[in-house]
Amino acid sequence: MASEPRPSLRPASWLGPKRAWAVFVGLAVVLGFLDDFDVLTKVIANVWDWCGAHIEITVLTGLLGAMAALIVLRQRVAAPPSAPSSSPLAEVAVPAATLTEAHTKADKETFEALAQKVDRNLVNYLRDHDFGNPWDRELIRELAFYVDGYNEVENTFHDPVLEHHRQDLHAAARKFINLVSQYGTWSKHLDGYNELDSSRKVAEEPPEGETWERWNRLRGELGDAAHVVVEAYDELVLNARLRAP
Repeated sequence: MASEPRPSLRPASWLGPKRAWAVFVGLAVVLGFLDDFDVLTKVIANVWDWCGAHIEITVLTGLLGAMAALIVLRQRVAAPPSAPSSSPLAEVAVPAATLTEAHTKADKETFEALAQKVDRNLVNYLRDHDFGNPWDRELIRELAFYVDGYNEVENTFHDPVLEHHRQDLHAAARKFINLVSQYGTWSKHLDGYNELDSSRKVAEEPPEGETWERWNRLRGELGDAAHVVVEAYDELVLNARLRAP
C-alpha cells in the first residue's frame, strides 16, 4: 500500500529571506515614519490597545525586526551546506576508482621528473646538516628552483594520494626556503656557502645572552623545517613506488 506523501516543510515562498526582509523592513520604515507624528501615533496605538495597555509604535517596529530575523535564520539553517572550495590544482586529481593504466604511467613519469628536481642527495643533505653551520648555497638553490618553478598543472599527479603528498612536499619546501632566505646571509669565510645572520656575532661573543639565544632559535627552526621536507619527500617516494611502480 502506497504511503501518503508527507507535507512539505518548506516555508511559503513569500517568507523567503529576501522577501521577508523587504516586507518587514518596509513596515518598520512606515511605522517609524508614523512615530514622528504624535496624533497618528495615538490613533494607531489605540487601535492596537487590545489589553488596555498602551502599545508604542517603536515596540511594534522592534517586533517586526525580530520576526524578520527569525525567518531568515530558519531559512539559513534549512539550506544545504555549500560544497567546499578547492584549488585548481586539486581538481586535476582523478578519483582512485577511475584511475587507468594511462594515468599510472603518466604519474610515474611525473614522479621521475620530480625526483630529478629534488634528488636523494639534496634530501639527505637536509636530513643530516646542522644549520648552525654554513650550508651549501647551490644545493639549497636547487630546492628554491623546485619551489618557484615546479608547481604547475603539468607537474601534478592524477592519483589523489600522490597529489596530496606532492602538495605537502611543495608546501614544506616553500616554508623552508622562506626561512633560509629570511635568516641566512653569505658566509664570510666559505665561498659558495650561506650561514645564519647572527653566526658572526656568536663567534665573537661568549656562549650566552640574547645573541646566542637567537642563534639557537633560528638554528632549530631551520632544522625542524628541513626535517618536514625530508618526511614529506619520503612519504611521496614510498607512495609512488606503491601506486605508480
